[in-house]
Amino acid sequence: MALTADDKAIRLESLTRLAIATREKIDRATYVLYLEDTADYSTAAMTMACRRLEHSSKWFPKVGELREECSVVATRMAEDAEAKHRKALMPPPISDEKWDEIRRRLQEIIGRRSM
Repeated sequence: MALTADDKAIRLESLTRLAIATREKIDRATYVLYLEDTADYSTAAMTMACRRLEHSSKWFPKVGELREECSVVATRMAEDAEAKHRKALMPPPISDEKWDEIRRRLQEIIGRRSM
């Protein structure tokens, strides 16, 4: 996946925030390494992974740890998208009044057939 200039800027900002949060000094070569190794993840997954690591880590993560976190986030994002898709396909819930009307009609139909 080729990263656009905007994607690179967003990713660099996320890595910089993570570096600041973990009091780490990183150079340009380190940024490039992290960008290349996480290029196959979406920018949203990568930035979310950096945010999660900001709150949980006391050290700057290794590339493998960042990739693992990106994988976890990407999986959750995919599961959330699938759940939203399934929910969108479901019919809207039926109100209590509508259920009462359905029951009444069924009772009328059953009553007519038994006569």
